[in-house]
Parts: sequence; structure tokens; C-alpha cells
Amino acid sequence: MISVDQAMNLRDRMQSQLQSNGPVMLSFVSGKGGVGKSSIVLNLGLSLGALGKKVLLVDMDLHTGLLDMLSGIDIRHNLLHVLKEDYEMPAIVQCVSPNVDLIASTMNSIRLSSATEDELEYIFLGIERLARLYDVVLIDTSAGVGAHQRFAISQTNSTILIINPDPSVLAGSYSFLREIELRFPEKNYAFIVNKVNDVKEAHMIKSRFTGMCKTYLQRLPAYIGMIPTDNYVSESFNRQTPCFSMYPKSSASRSFESIAAMLSGVKVRQKSWLEEKMHGLFEKGKKATHHINIGV
Repeated sequence: MISVDQAMNLRDRMQSQLQSNGPVMLSFVSGKGGVGKSSIVLNLGLSLGALGKKVLLVDMDLHTGLLDMLSGIDIRHNLLHVLKEDYEMPAIVQCVSPNVDLIASTMNSIRLSSATEDELEYIFLGIERLARLYDVVLIDTSAGVGAHQRFAISQTNSTILIINPDPSVLAGSYSFLREIELRFPEKNYAFIVNKVNDVKEAHMIKSRFTGMCKTYLQRLPAYIGMIPTDNYVSESFNRQTPCFSMYPKSSASRSFESIAAMLSGVKVRQKSWLEEKMHGLFEKGKKATHHINIGV
């Protein structure tokens, strides 16, 4: 179950950083590739859009950007064109779905993947200008800790780390979090557990990871949710269509919706995947209601 205290603390910290009329900007990171980060960014963005939030997705994976492919849309222009000053940032924005837009990256571009700090500042200046038109900006980054990831973290309100049960992922995620907390101790950190078989496994991974963090870090990252292993996610990936759009009733899609509702403070009167799995902890037939609001 989502830790209410941790999530509310994250909400309070985020709201203290936001301007009264500014958007929430979240960066998504991972200590290792292949954890499902880009899929989570896309589907969480679509879930927020379905709840009425105006969302901008930004693919800052400057090595192997995947959001356009996962979205199943034809991208004509991307961040490389902005870097080369062929187009300004508004010209490369593409609509993914109602309320959700995308700024795409590209794959295998040496120029983009080797962008300098000045060039990254130029890119983020364009993003910040566009961000005023949205409620929330979700920024996908490359795996690992590099200049691009550090810059994205420095420019956003909070950072969400994606982990899964793989022991190498847990170790890499802890090392990643330790490094970025040393560099940015004032930032807010949270994590989502992906690709779990059931609630018991999710809580085991949560406890294991927070135990590692508790030993050496000054404060624990907030735990904000989990995504179950779901064959529909793999199928939608292969079809290059978002799971939330293609299979809205799937277990994974309902988990995306639950996390989006928790983040935005929207009450969702449906029986969630979490509720169905928590045998004995919820009354049979009880409706799941989300009250937490962290400013999204």
C-alpha cells in the first residue's frame, strides 16, 4: 500500500518549491537500463491527462529516446533540430492524446548525446517557457548518472527513481540515489517499484531498498506506488501503442491510474489493482479513494 505519510511529505515538499502558478516538473531516472522507466513516464502521463491534467512529456534520453516510438506517433522534428537551431521548441511539440503533448528525442545522435552544459541550458530554457502552458511536465532521462541526468534533476521539483526486483537494479539504484543526493541534497526523491508479481513482492522490494537507503543516506526516498508485471505492457510495447490507451482495464493501467490519482489528488472511485490484491486488509467490495495531493 502507498505510504500516506511519505507521499504527503513529498507533496508538502513539492508544494513549497512551486510557484503559485507554476507547473510541477518531475524527472524520472534509473540506475540501470531496462527497468521500464520510459513506459512508466508515458503511461503515467496519459493517466494524468485522462484525469484532466495538461501534461508535457519531454524525452531527455539523449542517447536512445523511445517515447515517440512507444507513443506510436510519427515524429518529424525533435530536440536535435532545436539544438541545431533549425526549429524553436514550440515547433517540435507533438500531440500524443487529448491533454498530453510530447517533445521527442532521437536515437544514435552523437551531437545530441554529447550536448554541452550550455546546450543543455538552451534546451531547458525552451522547455521552461513551454512548461507554463501545462500542469505537469514529466521528463524521461537516460539510465545512469551523467551530465544529462544531473542537469535534468537540477531543473525539476522532484525526482522519481524506477526500480524492480532484479538485485543488480536494486544495487545500481541505491548507488545512483546516493550520488545524486550528495550532489543535490535539497531535492525531493521518490521511487516506484515496477515489474512485481504481487503486493507481497512489492513490499519486500520496498523494504529491501529502503533498508539499504536508511543505512547510508540522510533521508529515505518516498515510496509512491508499484506496477505489476502485466503481459499487456509487453504486448502494447511490441505494437508501439501505450498500454494505458490500448488496455485501459489491465492491471498495469489501473496501477498507473492509481498513482496518477494519488499524485494529483483526484478521487478515483474504482476497485484498484492494489485493493484487489490486499486480501484481508481491505473489506470486500470497498472502493479505493485517493485523497493525497502533491500539487500535480
